[in-house]
Amino acid sequence: MRFDERDVKRAMDARLAALDADPARRERVRRRIEEEEQPVKRKMTVSLAFALALAVALAGAALAAGMNAFEYFAQRDSRLAPIAQDAAPATQTPLSVESEALGQSSIRFDSAYYDGQNLLVGIAMENTTRMEAYTPTEEELAAMDPLAEGQMPSPLAEGEDMAVIAAFSEAMERGEPYGFARYTVYPSDHITAGDGTDIGPWAGWEALSDDGLCLVLREMETPLPEAIQNQDQLELRMAIWQSVSRYWFDGKTLYMGSERSQAGEAVCTVTRSEASFITYAGKGEYNGVPVSLTLSLSALHGDLTVNAAGDAFPAGPDRDTWYDVILTDDNGAPLTELENAVDSDRISAGYDGLGRLPEKLTAYIVIETEGDWNWEEAMAAARPIELTKAE
Repeated sequence: MRFDERDVKRAMDARLAALDADPARRERVRRRIEEEEQPVKRKMTVSLAFALALAVALAGAALAAGMNAFEYFAQRDSRLAPIAQDAAPATQTPLSVESEALGQSSIRFDSAYYDGQNLLVGIAMENTTRMEAYTPTEEELAAMDPLAEGQMPSPLAEGEDMAVIAAFSEAMERGEPYGFARYTVYPSDHITAGDGTDIGPWAGWEALSDDGLCLVLREMETPLPEAIQNQDQLELRMAIWQSVSRYWFDGKTLYMGSERSQAGEAVCTVTRSEASFITYAGKGEYNGVPVSLTLSLSALHGDLTVNAAGDAFPAGPDRDTWYDVILTDDNGAPLTELENAVDSDRISAGYDGLGRLPEKLTAYIVIETEGDWNWEEAMAAARPIELTKAE
């Protein structure tokens, strides 16, 4: 099974995406993930992606003053560079949250891009998390849940918060009582359109600047729900939550408790871009059965359909064998496949876009097998099918 760096990252980034949950619940989910031992046997499908992983912070690319989320992450993802200049909401309403623990926190739509089929949103957050040492009262401890042995919280921390985490880890190693509380203001993973349509996430990236500004870029589900496709404008609403997660180690057992409440919502309006969608088509054979291929491709995303004149894709002998369609661009580089679904006479697959629209692409229908699957041999045995721009 093939994974490149972004395949793994998409899986990790999307793991908690479907949860509109507080950090403590995310921690419990992450612990269940770590306990899973069953190996992944198939390409990252949408359902598997939403069943996997935790958003991770990026490092290594400079975050210049005034740079929005698209401009920053375009340094890491070439698909974003061509659309960064169009990625700005027409109007926006930031949300400021006052709390005793954090003081004033701010979350706003920093930028957004909508092309009628795809939606990406940039979010800027300031002063949204803090940790401090904590000792529970008897009443608070009674309301906390014990965690299984080996379940150690590992929240991301910066600056002074690192000292709290270090002290907590040292206390656990010595078997001494210690606890900490983590106060957080954070945006919901889901966004609601003005007509009430729920828009779920697909992937997300985060980066933290030296001065504490956190930039988040979220790629929402694609294609978007039909009710909000091809609109001139979209109003976007994002619920903002505030929460506190508390951890207490009594010298033997680790306990956790949390509570949260909605603090309000951030709002923006994004205008549809003039993005191009190109349809590519091609015909060929697979195992002697005629097949026709149609690809709808934008700079961000591609959807491929393979229709066969008969049962060209019978079920494999077991779940460790599956059909795949490898797409390469006009330079021979493979597109990143996100998902696929197979029937006996049809394959549907989704891909990351290239940030550009090539003159032609080439498709290879192959059978992949878990284990010692040889990419070069499979590609050499496959019959290439050229896809060109449809008239």
